[in-house]
Amino acid sequence: MKCSDAPPPQGIDSGAPYDVAVIGAGPGGSVTAQRIAAAGWRVILFEKSEYPGKDAVCGGMVGGEDVELFGIDPALVEKKLFRCLCHFAWGSIDLHLRQPVKSTVLTVQRKNLDRFLAEEAVRSGAELRVRSRVVRVRRIATGEVAVRFRHEDDEQEVLARLVVFADGPLTLAHRSFGIGYHGGDGEVACAVICDFEFPKNTVDYFEGFFVREAGATSFGWMFPFADHVNFGMAFLRSEMRKNRRVLQDLLDFMLRRYEPSSRLTKGRRLLRKRGALIPMKLAKRFHGDSCLVVGDAAGFVAAMTGVGITYAMHSGLYAAETAIEALDKRDFSEAFLARYPRRWRRSRKYRKLWVMDVLRRGFLLIHRVDPQFMNKVNFFLNIQFFKAQGKGLGFLDGIRVLFYPLLGRPDLRLVRVSKPRKGAASGNLVKSG
Repeated sequence: MKCSDAPPPQGIDSGAPYDVAVIGAGPGGSVTAQRIAAAGWRVILFEKSEYPGKDAVCGGMVGGEDVELFGIDPALVEKKLFRCLCHFAWGSIDLHLRQPVKSTVLTVQRKNLDRFLAEEAVRSGAELRVRSRVVRVRRIATGEVAVRFRHEDDEQEVLARLVVFADGPLTLAHRSFGIGYHGGDGEVACAVICDFEFPKNTVDYFEGFFVREAGATSFGWMFPFADHVNFGMAFLRSEMRKNRRVLQDLLDFMLRRYEPSSRLTKGRRLLRKRGALIPMKLAKRFHGDSCLVVGDAAGFVAAMTGVGITYAMHSGLYAAETAIEALDKRDFSEAFLARYPRRWRRSRKYRKLWVMDVLRRGFLLIHRVDPQFMNKVNFFLNIQFFKAQGKGLGFLDGIRVLFYPLLGRPDLRLVRVSKPRKGAASGNLVKSG
């Protein structure tokens, strides 16, 4: 990949403004930069790390449809997954997935995916600046924005007609223009991922952990890769207010004492451990005069699952489409750029985000009374998604789940899946463990 980490040579058009500055070379930022650059406009793409994806905290799950739509190199795919194990306080379920190719669940390493997408942007004509942290963005006039960045000990400033924020939940968009994601302690999750060595990994399933035994409301996951497993967990930042040791307590419990998650990681060498924030609500506004916001910087993360890669890339498509039109028309006003949220909000992807955001807000109210409520909802969604027949979870057992633990543990018997609803996976839903 051709990465520039130094200023352009003086005297070679160095004073000319860029058409678009994109802050953040994650999936959303790189897709946006690639589409705009491919249309013939001058784009500069900033990345604070040594290379795109180096510090990403993510499970690395993508769908087959995204690999096809965004032209992702199939060689980057490390695992195709056909089962999902979901673990709850009252039992575990094993979902056997048999899906169309476009809906296949795949895993890719973010360090590889992000570099690939950034390289595609560079090939299309974008200029990538690595080790360059943007520290300030100010609007001089409509169609003229100054982007100040720090490269090592040197601060520089470039001008652009339009800026796209793809810089995560701590986005400069909110501090600079009052748009993009901004949430309180109960609207942002703290996440940590741990990669464990797993040579010649044969695991072909992923797992979700919906448990509270360690004392905090949390969601955990495990995704397999060719030579390691990625274990991660997320919990509301408000939990840190109650117990500063919550992270250490959760990790100790999940990796050492909770058998469903520890069986694949115990005794294995830890390769990497990193933490980050995950936005848990949608931004009210993600466009303004001469600026657009995509991905995590706008809260485009599924509140019920933490999935964000696909939403970042799709929001980047709509942002790029609007930016290209704005450049063609030379209109960078807030009114013109409103085409972006109108298009994005009409999309199926955004509607899914909106529904989950509404559910999250409602569930949090009930959560104060029943801390297991969101886990129960996730359980019932899995049951409904996999159309069941024959001897399965009885009505009284469903009530036991809803009122767990007051009425005791439900009996998770074999559930055979027949013809699924349109678009759903087929397979078996069985008792695990």
